[in-house]
Amino acid sequence: MRTNKTAVILIVLLLIFAFASVFIVLYDINNKNKEDIILSLTKTNSQYIIDASNFELLSNTFNSTSFDEFISKNIKNYEIIRSNISKIQSDSVFYSRIMSSRSLLATYNDGDWILLIKTNSNIKPNIEGHKGHFGSYHYISSSKFERNFINTVNNSSITHVINSRANTSDLHIIEAIKSDEEIAWIGHDLYFNNQNIDILSFYSPAKKLNNDISKNNSTLIQAFAKNKKSYNYTFQNNNAVSVLKASYSSNLIVDNSIEIVNGAPAQEEEISENTNNNETFVSPLPETNPNIDPLALYSSNNKIISGPFYVNNHTNQQGNIIIQDSDNIVYFLTTTGTVKWRFNLDSKIIGDITEMDSYNNNKIQYLFNTTSRMYLLTILGDNVKGFPLKLPVHAQNQILLDFTNIDNFNLLYAGIDNNAYILKYNKGDLRLHTKIENIYPTEKMFDVVFTGKNKHFVINRNDNSHIFYTFTGSLYFTVDKSYSSGKNPSFFENKTNSKGSYVVNDNQGRLSYISRNKETEYTEFGKFDKENYFEYLDITGNGDSDFIFIDKNKISAYDKFKSLIFNSEIKFTSIDYVKFKTYKNIVKIIVYSEKDSKAMIFNYNRQTKKLSKDTYKATTRPDVTFSNSLIIETNHLYLK
Repeated sequence: MRTNKTAVILIVLLLIFAFASVFIVLYDINNKNKEDIILSLTKTNSQYIIDASNFELLSNTFNSTSFDEFISKNIKNYEIIRSNISKIQSDSVFYSRIMSSRSLLATYNDGDWILLIKTNSNIKPNIEGHKGHFGSYHYISSSKFERNFINTVNNSSITHVINSRANTSDLHIIEAIKSDEEIAWIGHDLYFNNQNIDILSFYSPAKKLNNDISKNNSTLIQAFAKNKKSYNYTFQNNNAVSVLKASYSSNLIVDNSIEIVNGAPAQEEEISENTNNNETFVSPLPETNPNIDPLALYSSNNKIISGPFYVNNHTNQQGNIIIQDSDNIVYFLTTTGTVKWRFNLDSKIIGDITEMDSYNNNKIQYLFNTTSRMYLLTILGDNVKGFPLKLPVHAQNQILLDFTNIDNFNLLYAGIDNNAYILKYNKGDLRLHTKIENIYPTEKMFDVVFTGKNKHFVINRNDNSHIFYTFTGSLYFTVDKSYSSGKNPSFFENKTNSKGSYVVNDNQGRLSYISRNKETEYTEFGKFDKENYFEYLDITGNGDSDFIFIDKNKISAYDKFKSLIFNSEIKFTSIDYVKFKTYKNIVKIIVYSEKDSKAMIFNYNRQTKKLSKDTYKATTRPDVTFSNSLIIETNHLYLK
């Protein structure tokens, strides 16, 4: 009996040990940072490791004519790898989900290879090779995944090369070569610039070479040597760095284009389980623009028609930039100009993009609408479940959302028929609740105002009457008929005095005090034209709301005692857009004239109490970050 118990215990221990061995391998790979993952892919017969920020970049590189000589001469079984890549691309839905996911391809001298894609989507069964997953990566490999297939090598040379890599490159290639019967490592950072390629390479250990490229034993360097434009090799302390500039062709050996398909691109993070891609359309990036401006943060082949929109991102401190081109493709950019994903819309974005935390879990989504649909996208470019919402009547303004939770909210927008529509959304069911007829057509057709805990919206009717409604569509009150608005009225709750419940600008730029069942009172701060804009916020940072008036001639700000805070001259034919952004010690004011294709960015410093301004040429409405202005000129995005 004791012998049997001992045998059972030994078997259990062996099973635990075997499980733990596998778990340790998977845990090691899953929990390593980018450098450690690459380190884990190296072993004594390592050949190349291609590390791409997205699968599309890896596949396009592997299939480009400029890389064909290098790949066909140096990578064994490249035909199988290329065939698998083509099969992945031919499945347009799957490809659209993983095309923006970080990907690594490791190849070995014995012909083994492994392709890793950071995604939670399973590899399709028609792909040739062994398939599996660990953590956030799925893989395809030539051999069964075993502990000795991915073997960590604690080698100071490869560690030095990995750590030397620049973080600004989206494509890295680690190369192992034999030098004097020992392995030497070369790390290449690749930069694509129009019809050129720059290869920044790190060598460890290195030979003391001069600038004779023929003496460089890197197979990647030699593959581009015949197209070199310049080459420099610097040796120091047994390490070296080289820079090769060469001509480059982005032509592909196989057709990597994809049709417009259902599905949204997955990213390096896991796809939210609350996504619904029924009306998501993905398309490839435009061809490289031959007129790229090296001073631009990003250049498009097409005219940029919407944005830039600077948005926050709960996964980083830098935020992101959203733009839309004339093909109605939306691009989600890093603040360094790298495209993270793109998303096809049915038409142009109307108004601004609103940041939301629809699940109340400190994760941001982006809300916006076109004429026919309302979208809510995650930071990965996926539709939140239930979106996009198809509108029963096309919209002509930015939609307002009266949000309770993701399953229950109201939508308010103005239709192209000049009627207002309140729609109720309840667990996937979108229905018309109320229609309000005869709205005066302006871009900002509604103002949302608060009175204590109550929230109302104001509509300007065709007869120039202004009516307060609840978000259920009930009439609250009609503004005194003596009030006459200009083209851009803005209603706010009055926090300064007891003259009225609300403050608003009129057609003369006067401050108007509005109350229910009470005549309008006025205060004049200065002379402003009928197109004046009004903002009511704390400019100085002292806790009191101030009064800012803007027209095509000037901008002026006053405190509650009517004392001038600042003023400055504006010389525009008209003003078509005004936006305020408030930071701790800085208030930024964007003033844009579509007719003049110009923008003025004002910065008010609360500490120095000084106003500065810059004027830019701009073909769309600009946006700002804390330290920079984002400006579009036709098909270029500039950070200024």
